[in-house]
Amino acid sequence: MEPVIQLFILLFGFILGFILYELTRYRIGGIVAIPIMVIYVLDNPVLLPIFLLSIGICLAGVQLIAERTLLYGRRLLYLNLAVSIICTSILIFSTSSYFSIDLTTLTVGTIFPGIVAHNISRETFDLRNAMRSGGMMLGNFLIVMLFGLVLLRIAGG
Repeated sequence: MEPVIQLFILLFGFILGFILYELTRYRIGGIVAIPIMVIYVLDNPVLLPIFLLSIGICLAGVQLIAERTLLYGRRLLYLNLAVSIICTSILIFSTSSYFSIDLTTLTVGTIFPGIVAHNISRETFDLRNAMRSGGMMLGNFLIVMLFGLVLLRIAGG
């Protein structure tokens, strides 16, 4: 994918995430994390289930650890990032032999599921907020993804 297309996807996703946050006060997974994850997924669609599984593992794993310790605030973010790096890396390395995944470009990509999981965990006080936050995050992801697909289609011909 051309760097200029990545830049437009990132800029569009950032602006959309900012507008959605200003309107709703929900973090929607992070205004930077979602567009970057879209860029990775557009480059290699196999990463979508890996990212989704990593987000789920981060949410569950960090919740279990946080219930048994006095972690909160910044330390909880660091734990989310550490769990994300570990589980996303394991998933990517274990599937890279079956799918063509460029391992050198994914080193930064392993932290984004942790950022998304951290933002989700800060908004899910009850089932209603969790559903609203998850729905808005999915909508944000799909809109940025559609924008990226349109750009790729225009650039491709």
